Formats: sequence, C-alpha cells, structure tokens
Amino acid sequence: MGFTEMPSKERRLGDAVENFLETKRKKKRPEQTIKGYRWMIKKVNRALTEAGYDPYPNKWTEDTVNFLLDDVYCESQPGVVRREFSILNSYLMFHGNDIKEKMELEWQEDERKNVHWLTFAQARTIEQEAKGFERIVVHLELHIGLRRVEVLRLTVKDIQMGYFNVLGKGRRGGKWRQNPFDPETNAELNHFFELRDMEIRKARAKNPAVVVPDNLLIYERGGELFPYKRTAVDGMLKRIQERTGVEFSNHVLRRQFAKELHMSGEPISKISELLGHKDEKTTKLYIGIDMDQKVDSMNRLAQWRAQQTAQMGLPQNRGIFDEASKVSGQSGNHHSIEPDGPFSNVNNLWPFVLAAAC
Repeated sequence: MGFTEMPSKERRLGDAVENFLETKRKKKRPEQTIKGYRWMIKKVNRALTEAGYDPYPNKWTEDTVNFLLDDVYCESQPGVVRREFSILNSYLMFHGNDIKEKMELEWQEDERKNVHWLTFAQARTIEQEAKGFERIVVHLELHIGLRRVEVLRLTVKDIQMGYFNVLGKGRRGGKWRQNPFDPETNAELNHFFELRDMEIRKARAKNPAVVVPDNLLIYERGGELFPYKRTAVDGMLKRIQERTGVEFSNHVLRRQFAKELHMSGEPISKISELLGHKDEKTTKLYIGIDMDQKVDSMNRLAQWRAQQTAQMGLPQNRGIFDEASKVSGQSGNHHSIEPDGPFSNVNNLWPFVLAAAC
C-alpha cells in the first residue's frame, strides 16, 4: 500500500496564492495586474516567514497585521499601504480570514501627508498642545527620532543614563542602536513617569497582585495593566491634530526630526545613524529640499559667480538689467536702479522678460 506524499508548507502556501489569483483571472484582470498581485503577496509572505510569523492566510492574526504595518510598511506612502492592504484583505477573505475587517483600520486619505514636513512653528505648536501621555510620544518621535514601533517596543530597562537603547525594525532581526537624550528629555521623562505611576497605583488599588509590564507605555483597565498598541498611539496624535488643526502623523514627526537636524548643520552620516537607516539614500529622502533652500542655493551661486568674475576682471553679466538701466537712465549696474523708478518693483521687469521670451 503506497503513501501519498504530503505537500510541503511552501507548496501549500504557493497554492493558496495561486487559487486566489485564479479568481482574479476569472474576473478578467490583466495578466500584468495578476503578476503584480503575486509579487506583492509573495513579498509579504517572505517578510512574515523571516520574522517568525505563520504566513498561511488563515493563520493571520491582529499581531500579524500590526507587524506588517509597523515593520514592513512603516515607511511606505499611505496610498501604497491602502492599495496593497486592499489586495491582502481580498486574499485573506478568500481564505476565510476576516481579521483585517475586524480591526477596522483607518487610512490617511491624502498620500502627501506622509511626505511633507512641518514648519518650525507647527512643530512647536504640536509640542505645546500635547498633554498627558501624548507628550512623551511626541517627544520620542520629534526629538529622539524614533519610529512608532520603536516607541511601542521601548521598555523601562531601555532607558539608560543619558540615552535610549532602541530596538529597530524587524520582529527578530531588528538591530539595536543608542539614541542620546536631548536637553528636554529628562524633564519629559519625569513628567511621564508620574503619569505611569498613577496608572500602576490605580491598577493595584483594584488588583494588588497586578503584573506590571516592562513596556514603557502602559495603561490600566479593570485592574490590569496593558502595553499600548499602535491604534492607541495613532489616537493620541489624532486628538492633537483636532486641537491644533495641524495635519501630521508619527512618520511626519520623525521626518521633521531629521529635517531640523539637517537645518542645524548636522551631516547626513550622523542623521542616518540616529534614524537607524541602513542607507544614507533613505536619509536624504527624509531631509528633502524646500523652495527656500533652493532659492538660497541660487543666491549663493550668483554671489560666487560675481566674486569669480570680479577676481578675473571680467565685465559683470548684467542681463535683463541692461534694459532696465537704459530706461531709467542709469548705468548698467543693477544696484543703481532708482528706488522709485519703473524697475523698483520686480513686477515692472516682466515686459522685458516677455519680450526676451518672444
């Protein structure tokens, strides 16, 4: 009597993917689209397997989804997350798993929210309006540069004399780094631990045998203490948004941290280390270049060219100001334009710009 060989786990997982894709093929989805679905689902399955999660679709739990959001998609634009999770949800539902539906996840509507920076004034407004536990979350992301998942993973033991031990992305493969305090950190921690101790006292009043988690962020409910989850942290920031009218996310605060470091003159290499980036190219995306910086660059270039021209004894390139000086009766030096003349307002130069363009 022969024995039927049981299919391997990899084969069963592959069949689960292909069976789902076949339903899309029957709905006349283009093969190129189906190919994209396959690539995306396999990418997610590899990440789950490497992190020690069961990738089979009917085994996904809330922890599985949170891992993907906090580690795999944490730096993706909201539009990408929304689209890919829509496909993943169809994949799960096909296999009888409605965990994503039960979690009632909310997505940012505007994709640009994940790629903009705050103004300096907006960042300070957020800090001033943060209350209670909100203060430490804002401080850790805006002043220390932590990811949301890193904030949630922080334990009391990770707080050292003058620095945090930070466990980076990856359930098992996350790398540790050390991020130093900034001048305000001690005061923020003192305020936070007063609130944390209040939560512990409330729990012990109801349940003297309550177990206190090592997690830094904890809350009391029914005499028990629980670590904060990503939805609770997101809720904190949402309340600050409602009070201030400033739109931002956990990731925007972290990007702002990088931006302000760059504006203060810190080199890319140091910023990259503080952010826990493997590649400085990623750090450069965080920093970005705004219009004011572009204008400053152009002004510095013009000054350098003028200096080089003067040193070489060459005539200045007067360009459009030649025409302006002819009309105003002044010399070719654009600094001598009459204060109240026809070119004292830059808008009066537009006729010459248009003439040159024609």
